[in-house]
Amino acid sequence: MTVATNKLKQIGKGGFSRCYELTPDTVLLESYDPVKAVMADGKFPKTKLFPKVERYAKKSKTGSSFYTMKYFTGRPLRSTKKWLENNLKPFHYETYKDLYQLRIEVDLYIKGHKKENRQVIWNTAFESLSNKRLGELLVEANNECCKVAEKIMFDFEPKNVACDNGNLILLDCFCSATEFWKLNFPVKPKWTLDWI
Repeated sequence: MTVATNKLKQIGKGGFSRCYELTPDTVLLESYDPVKAVMADGKFPKTKLFPKVERYAKKSKTGSSFYTMKYFTGRPLRSTKKWLENNLKPFHYETYKDLYQLRIEVDLYIKGHKKENRQVIWNTAFESLSNKRLGELLVEANNECCKVAEKIMFDFEPKNVACDNGNLILLDCFCSATEFWKLNFPVKPKWTLDWI
């Protein structure tokens, strides 16, 4: 299927990526995120917790990469805690709350321990979760991210998750603070699919 990418509707953006509606069921991501490459290369744990990300044949002219992913429709442009509460299954909403609280606690700890190894800090936090299988999956994902970038963060906010038939999906929760800083300061990233 040939798609005129310069005609695509932009439906989202973040510090690393721009998101376009490729088909009613699929989004096209233009991204500088090294974590997206890890996901597309099949190195994230096999679980429905993370979206399936695949490389797209289109080549970038700016150094970014293109990926496709399921279009999680029905989600507001920026998810909110209330929207998640109303749309997630009760177990998945409890998981969301546990991970949100964990992220707050770890961020506070890191502020006072900036020289400590973040990989160890996050893995220890994930291992402390009462849901041990969830903790194992997050440790595995974190370890893969740490192989490709420094200062990996677990940026667990409503804007970085989705709901799929009541199930929690972690879209963009892992990211590199180092790569974000390099990409966004002092020069903004350039996009192959540039929109006015």
